[in-house]
Amino acid sequence: MMKTIILLPLLFILIATGCYVETDVYIPANPVTGNYEVDEWSESLRIQTYYEIYVYRDRYDPNIIFIRNFYDVGIEVLAEVIGSRIRIPLQVVGHYEVYGSGSYFAGELTIDYSVRDIYNPSGFTDFCNAFCLRY
Repeated sequence: MMKTIILLPLLFILIATGCYVETDVYIPANPVTGNYEVDEWSESLRIQTYYEIYVYRDRYDPNIIFIRNFYDVGIEVLAEVIGSRIRIPLQVVGHYEVYGSGSYFAGELTIDYSVRDIYNPSGFTDFCNAFCLRY
């Protein structure tokens, strides 16, 4: 009888600590996230382009965002948010080498960046300025 009294609480503790129920993780919105209309000016080509991007944050790191349809070529780039500043570290996505920086304020995102097609034998780099308005 004494062994049952001692083993019963141990069994309860083992069962209670061994059961883990995973719930959905709440990811608070980052003020930078959302859909944007982009007005992009290419300093290199001297042309203006209009398109849309979608910005969403990383599931695990609130300071990391992803910009989908960057440069209007369907690529997705990683960026780091530091306060109101945005930094796009040097990265190769698809056949593009991308890096840049920008800022965010009240639904407006401005980004200065360069894009190089790594398969282009000329080594041409496009330097761009994008003004993005969240809608």
